[in-house]
Amino acid sequence: MISAIRQEPGDSAVHMTPLKLVAAEASLLAALMFYFGAIYTGRYYAYFQLSPLDIGLSFTDFVLQSTRVLTEEVAWPLIFALVAISIPASLRTLPSTRRLWSGISSAWAALARYNLALVAVGLAIFAAWIVGWEAIYPYVPLAFALIAAGLLLGQSRAAQRGARPRNFLGKGIPVLIAVFFLVWGISLFAAREGTRKAVYDAQHIEERTAVVVFSTQRLSLQGPGVEQKDLGEKTDLRYRYTGLRLLAARNGRYFVVPLGWNPNTSSTFVFRETDDTRIELRPGVRRA
Repeated sequence: MISAIRQEPGDSAVHMTPLKLVAAEASLLAALMFYFGAIYTGRYYAYFQLSPLDIGLSFTDFVLQSTRVLTEEVAWPLIFALVAISIPASLRTLPSTRRLWSGISSAWAALARYNLALVAVGLAIFAAWIVGWEAIYPYVPLAFALIAAGLLLGQSRAAQRGARPRNFLGKGIPVLIAVFFLVWGISLFAAREGTRKAVYDAQHIEERTAVVVFSTQRLSLQGPGVEQKDLGEKTDLRYRYTGLRLLAARNGRYFVVPLGWNPNTSSTFVFRETDDTRIELRPGVRRA
């Protein structure tokens, strides 16, 4: 009876393998999202003379911020790539799709044969950026994507054209280089998006949450658009400061910029609410 329900020593390991694989892939995805989120937020707050470490962002915050990198420029190519990968396998299970499947296979094979052309175009854009052609910078992430795609296509059967299978180094090194360029390209794109979002927010700073500071003492608070008002001696929190906008709030600290903030001349202020200082948050300007 006992022997009938006994499991082989390797059974549990076999059943656990998919779970371990999913866990490993999830860990890798979380690490990449943290990396891209850290680059994005670093560039964003650097524009306002801050660091994510100053604000005290957590691992989860960085991961969530990485989703801001998924703009249309990244999302649509990613969706297209996922669909292109998944559709052929699904078409095989459908009847009367031989002609369509043959056409897709031929197109894929033709693209794979020109994998070196993709790599060459990507390297040309990269070289133009290296020599100092700043106008090419927006296309550098695309260049890295082309290099990665060309290297990966070079490992397909169509590109090999019946050649003998390569050893581990012959396959592994091109794939490793492709992943390196792909991660590098997304990193540059994340940095560019962080700076772009910071510039946009600075130009529309009036739309952010308004901050009003009340203080018992006069503060050395000056900046374009900042206004001070003395509410009178009978008021506990006598001095009121307006014309401020909120960048971030964390652990009782408020990171604030003046309404007319300028990246070259203006300061960024940090307030902590105490018995002598009160912070009020109000709506910013709402545009129709």
